[in-house]
Amino acid sequence: MSLSRIPRLVPNKHWLGIVDRLLGEGTPTEQLDARETMWVEVERYVVRFARLPIGPLADDPDVRLDIAAKLLGRLEQNDFRHIRTWRERQRYRQDGAAWWGWIGMMTRSLAIDAARGSRQNLAPRGEPYRWARIVSVDPSVFDEAQWEALGRSLRFIEEASAGDVEGYLAAVQDTICGGAAAKDGNGDGEPPSEPVPLRVKRGENGDDGAAR
Repeated sequence: MSLSRIPRLVPNKHWLGIVDRLLGEGTPTEQLDARETMWVEVERYVVRFARLPIGPLADDPDVRLDIAAKLLGRLEQNDFRHIRTWRERQRYRQDGAAWWGWIGMMTRSLAIDAARGSRQNLAPRGEPYRWARIVSVDPSVFDEAQWEALGRSLRFIEEASAGDVEGYLAAVQDTICGGAAAKDGNGDGEPPSEPVPLRVKRGENGDDGAAR
């Protein structure tokens, strides 16, 4: 749906009346209608309108829905305690934040909390976000033999003792490195006395492949 076809949110000027009815200044039916309006409009705001400073997570509809659910839960906490506080501040002109400005501040706070706790964010708390790159892999790329080998490895790890697993991993490392006697590349098990040029495939450095 294009942005031009998305209905606008209920304007700020109507929210004092909606909140009054929500907090009981009206009939039970009016209170239920006000609550429904709040749920629908706040969710729409978070999902479709809010600008969230959380990198790629901002493009994930499920993340936005989770944030909306947490925000609505907070708004309803303790008999609408936060909303009552906002309404009193509005009544006595102690807070200049209009409804959507206030909702926006809480949305950004919850979004930042969600990003900090996301497995896609690799940065420690207090540091700028560092996002993991998610690559989808089609399971069909593994043939039957590879699946069987993977299954055997997993069963071994589950059933083996700690010593067996340590020996297995050491053997795998030796295989990758070419064996203990070949780790230096010359077969004598001793480190080379002079630096050894890197072997680079042709074109990997953007030139003729010679190591610098």
